[in-house]
Amino acid sequence: MVFLGIVFLILGIAINNNRKKKEKRCTLKTCGKVINVVKHNNYANSQEIRTSSWYPVIEYQIGENIIKAESHYGNIKPQYKIGQEVQIYYNPQNYNEYYIEGNKVQMTISKIFMGVGIAALGISIFSSLLI
Repeated sequence: MVFLGIVFLILGIAINNNRKKKEKRCTLKTCGKVINVVKHNNYANSQEIRTSSWYPVIEYQIGENIIKAESHYGNIKPQYKIGQEVQIYYNPQNYNEYYIEGNKVQMTISKIFMGVGIAALGISIFSSLLI
């Protein structure tokens, strides 16, 4: 249980650090538009359990460049509608690196991983004290 807690905690911290680094690199702001919302089905346990996530496809323009990109983070329910305008922060050195203003999925995922890691470590320490 200790190992599992450490793994989840490290993953949560890594996801959070990745988010913060991206926010530091993506310093310029532009307006973008949701041009599609793609549903991805995920299967677990030999296709017995199916979950779906919805990923926005964003289009934004920087000078002459038109960027189209599917988000790396989806939601259980569609969070965006086709045609919806969104604020995009992008990396001036790499126009394909961006994040959508107000999208908290990556932060939520990191908090969940860190919470599970801390809980597993807490349970391990508490159970070892009882023995």
